[in-house]
Amino acid sequence: MTKYKVVLVDFPDITVEPGVRPALCLSEPMEPEETVIVAFISSSITRDPLETDILLKESSGEFRGTGLLKDGMIRLHTLTSIPVSLIKRQLGVINTDTRERVTGCLDKIFHDMPGDMVSGLPGAAPGVHDQVAD
Repeated sequence: MTKYKVVLVDFPDITVEPGVRPALCLSEPMEPEETVIVAFISSSITRDPLETDILLKESSGEFRGTGLLKDGMIRLHTLTSIPVSLIKRQLGVINTDTRERVTGCLDKIFHDMPGDMVSGLPGAAPGVHDQVAD
């Protein structure tokens, strides 16, 4: 099982900051390309986090088991699909409370998005929100 694992990923040059960085797996590998959806985990803690950011503080119970070396912010607004081959190794896994927070944030992103925001996205077909919401 890959979903909910914290992993080290060798992000290619197409990302904001290329290099080996932690990420949270949000899916199991998908065929035929063997890709997974991941969220970036940043060690840069912002003073004004987005409502889709989840802070993992070293002093909290949620931090234990992640394998992170210092505080990190799961940036759920920064998702990408990567080949499994870019995963260098597993660091740890998030606990049940963090999984519920991740699921809640993703639900908010994908299900609570106003229709005009979705239909205003480049390449969105008319009425796409009705199809997505079902």
